Amino acid sequence: RKSTQWMTSRCSDSLVAAVRASFLPEFLQWESVITSGNLEATINGFTLLMMAAKEGEVNLVKTLLNAGAQVNYRQMEHEQTPTALHIAIRAGQKPVVALLLQYHADPLLCTEEGYTPLQLSAPDVEMMDLVLSYIPFSDRL
Repeated sequence: RKSTQWMTSRCSDSLVAAVRASFLPEFLQWESVITSGNLEATINGFTLLMMAAKEGEVNLVKTLLNAGAQVNYRQMEHEQTPTALHIAIRAGQKPVVALLLQYHADPLLCTEEGYTPLQLSAPDVEMMDLVLSYIPFSDRL
């Protein structure tokens, strides 16, 4: 399992800069989380990656993923909580969805309600096509 602890203050500084650049006030509360080095910390049930995905902050999502944020992270290991991909699809954030899929987000993980990102994308044909393009044909059967 990839460590989410940051090894240098330079990485932490770049994340703080990315959070500040997002211009979203709710991201300011994340500075202390970032400097603590825990990419899996949650505020109100969301990781910073989940919040950035929901808000469509592509640059912040990319910065977090490059810093080691787990693309398929769930709030509780044994629960079927939504991932950043579920959240981005529900929010209609196509550029973020594309980025998460490029970083190997799993489009077939189920939530507690039994929904996969693929199922959540169904109302939007373009979104569904995007998600389908990352599912091997053998897994579609």
